[in-house]
Amino acid sequence: HSIQVVTPPPGLISHWPGYHEGQWWLQDPSATIPALALHDALLRPSHDVSTRPSVVDLCAAPGGKTAQLACWGFDVTAIEISQRRSKRLKENLQRLQLLSSSCHVTVADGTQWMP
Repeated sequence: HSIQVVTPPPGLISHWPGYHEGQWWLQDPSATIPALALHDALLRPSHDVSTRPSVVDLCAAPGGKTAQLACWGFDVTAIEISQRRSKRLKENLQRLQLLSSSCHVTVADGTQWMP
């Protein structure tokens, strides 16, 4: 489920209720489009639900698309070239309790990375 924050609470995002508990994440609406497209293409009712579709999220930090895909049941490999940004990506996925064997982060150049 998505909500739009029209008037955000004052202060740092990390101080908003539920943030540290991993109840939600902040994501730009335009970042949802690739995840929605994959969801619609790969998780249609005719899709074999006995297997989890595997996807790669390139330039994955800060992790909104990765989290969205993981919540929908995809096996996600999140690729991020920046060591600093990949640290933030891992922190976000840990906070959301999504970092697992079906959702992991790789620090690599997406143009060079091979599965």
